[in-house]
Amino acid sequence: MSQTRWPEPTPNLKRVAGRLEAAVDLNDRGIADTPRPAYPLAALLLGSAADGADADAVTVAAAIELIDTAVIEHYYQCSRPIGERLLAGDYRYALGMGLVAELRRGELVAALARATSDIARGHATQTGDERVGLRSSLWPAAVELAALLSRARPDEARLRWAGVIGGGREAVLMELDGACPNLGRLVASLPTVFESGVPSADLTYLAQVMEVWATP
Repeated sequence: MSQTRWPEPTPNLKRVAGRLEAAVDLNDRGIADTPRPAYPLAALLLGSAADGADADAVTVAAAIELIDTAVIEHYYQCSRPIGERLLAGDYRYALGMGLVAELRRGELVAALARATSDIARGHATQTGDERVGLRSSLWPAAVELAALLSRARPDEARLRWAGVIGGGREAVLMELDGACPNLGRLVASLPTVFESGVPSADLTYLAQVMEVWATP
């Protein structure tokens, strides 16, 4: 994936990138060894949030990307010394949780804490189908966070599909054939999954990122 050509970020995602640039040097961000100017979790969160949640949603979207990078550094960048991986991951995790804590909404912190706890359990589980779902817990958490920001109930169908999308990305990271549904079919289904009138630009961006993952 070293030659990945990511789609152009939307204006909202550029604002997310600005928050991230202000918080931490992004030069070593990546999925495995691939630089990542793409922000798929942020796109899912922003595209699932109702109008009016935008200012805080950008902050939470930046936080969830920082925490996702922390997870990747902890568990997947095995070519780096373990001490370096843990320090870097802990630093980004603390930054991400700090961004959310600034909003002074305990339910947002609680949702992220549950997701990261599930991820840790998933990585402690070496066998079984449950591990993929646990390890990709940030994806449904993005939908839950969007609902909390919008002061609404999360859509159950979107939560399920976020889990499938996250499982697909997890399969890419784990290089597990057959661990998740075919990503190409998933990409084709995205327009009907996300058709409830939420902002379309970020969800279109998410579909483009999924196409990158689905391409060998």
